[in-house]
Amino acid sequence: MRQAYALYEQSALADDPYGQAKWGSYYLDGPDVHDPLMAFELFSKSSQQGCPLGHVYLGYYYELELDDFDTAIELYKKAEQQNHPLGQIVLGLLYEDGTELQQDVERAVELYTRAADQGHPQAYAWLGLCYEKGKGVSVDLHRAVDLYIQSVKYNFKPAKKYLRKHIEMLTYDQLMELKTCSDNKNVLSVINKYIPKQKSKGYIKMFEWISKDTDVHACIICHGRIEPHDCYVNTCLHIYHDTCIRRVRNPRKCPLCRSKLVELNV
Repeated sequence: MRQAYALYEQSALADDPYGQAKWGSYYLDGPDVHDPLMAFELFSKSSQQGCPLGHVYLGYYYELELDDFDTAIELYKKAEQQNHPLGQIVLGLLYEDGTELQQDVERAVELYTRAADQGHPQAYAWLGLCYEKGKGVSVDLHRAVDLYIQSVKYNFKPAKKYLRKHIEMLTYDQLMELKTCSDNKNVLSVINKYIPKQKSKGYIKMFEWISKDTDVHACIICHGRIEPHDCYVNTCLHIYHDTCIRRVRNPRKCPLCRSKLVELNV
């Protein structure tokens, strides 16, 4: 991180507006220094050169440090007009909240959608919430889940919480996509709630969930057909006969991918 800020400092000194905006954020929220006046100066220089990120950061400053929402909103609108995703998101949040701007949830959805089309993880999450709660759009939980998945891929923490509530709606293929496209912890934090750590009815539920859209019926150890009453589902999403996995438990890892086995109720 410090190396990145050093590069931003160099570009700021070269009068690069993006570098000025990023270097200003270091002075405002950096780990080593706190100089709001220097941050304001850098944000202002960036904004004066027409940098959309500079508009947003300067808007943050007016909103959070000076409590000047009118100026902040004008800056956010400048960034939005330049199709900057962060400007679209911040402005969308203000339209959705309705405190500083007249509430317009349809406008908020439009802004979140434009930011999501550019791949912004926060936009995926906020747009997903709109589809989940029916704000400005019709309720569509499947669409919401798809958007949460995209956000989780980028490790946006609030999206993990939203996705956990709808874990049963995910297909096996969607989980495997998450597993291959993101940090494994993202997936485990979402599915651990659903996979019990002891032999119980929860395993039957998990087995039926995995099997509902995928023909996953063969034990990866003996290759025999698995029935719900004799199944073990690990967090790696591999399934085995409960009797088979007990026989090969040492060293307590999945025999196929070597990931750690959740604890068995011996």
